Amino acid sequence: VTQRKSLCTEHFRRTFGSLLWLTYRRGFPPLGGCTLTSDSGWGCVLRTGQMLLAKGLLLHLLPPGWTWSAAHPQRVVSWFADQPSAPFGIHQLVDLGKSSGKKAGDWYGPSIVAVNASPDPPSLTVYVAQDCTIYVDDVRRLCERPPPQGWKSVVILVPVRLGGQGLNSAYVTCKLLTLECCIGIIGGKPKHSLYFIGFQDDNLLYLDPHYCQPTVDVGNTNFSLESFHCKYPRKMSVSRMDPSCTIGFYAKSQKDFEALCTEVTEVSLVPEVGLVPEVGLVPEVSPVPPLPPPGQEQVYFSVQLIENVGVM
Repeated sequence: VTQRKSLCTEHFRRTFGSLLWLTYRRGFPPLGGCTLTSDSGWGCVLRTGQMLLAKGLLLHLLPPGWTWSAAHPQRVVSWFADQPSAPFGIHQLVDLGKSSGKKAGDWYGPSIVAVNASPDPPSLTVYVAQDCTIYVDDVRRLCERPPPQGWKSVVILVPVRLGGQGLNSAYVTCKLLTLECCIGIIGGKPKHSLYFIGFQDDNLLYLDPHYCQPTVDVGNTNFSLESFHCKYPRKMSVSRMDPSCTIGFYAKSQKDFEALCTEVTEVSLVPEVGLVPEVGLVPEVSPVPPLPPPGQEQVYFSVQLIENVGVM
């Protein structure tokens, strides 16, 4: 038993160690339209959104079981750098947020939304669920490509509000985090976004972006990865989690997507605990999405992976 526990602990440490930790930074070039050189105090949703997307990219690009010392993930880290040219950096996200009336220094709402389609369809795309529902045909239409290209991998983002209609939100949250296809949950407390990656007993485990670190110059060859890696997770009682959150999933292949649909359906429909679907699956094309309600403005990721980033 002791040996098994030791192996499980080591497996968790290696898995946790493969996550990219993105926090507040200071000393980066001024954000567009202002003189701000730090996102401390207002950029936590952007940082947790970056971490969720980074998890999907790392799964897409690196082999299973990779470690920091062996994989050298500097290329992926550089895409999230705090400089205007980084495709998923704070400068790009703030610029894209302007379409929702947001500016640097504002606090962003809990929904992280993509997509700007690449002119040349990449091997990875992003799908954003509407009304807590994954429309299966929409995903298939987004991912299917004619031979010999085959199916595109997909990151699926589902903005939800857990706990409605008498649901056991703690059960749903923990159950979702056990799914192999789940890449984490963005949530936390009001105006305090965290990136949840697992749970232990009644506590959620998370990465916290609320540490302000100096900006790293990723232009230097073999720049240090130390500040992008967190050694130990923090924890919070699941009962303290704000119900507004965004759930992330990743499916590498069509087979993985079909398995994702099965797993999410099983989690969403558990009659013995009185649950109704939190994340629905509908086999038809979605209607035109409604505008977000006031206070729930969306942050737009630009996912132009082949032309601008080079994801193959």
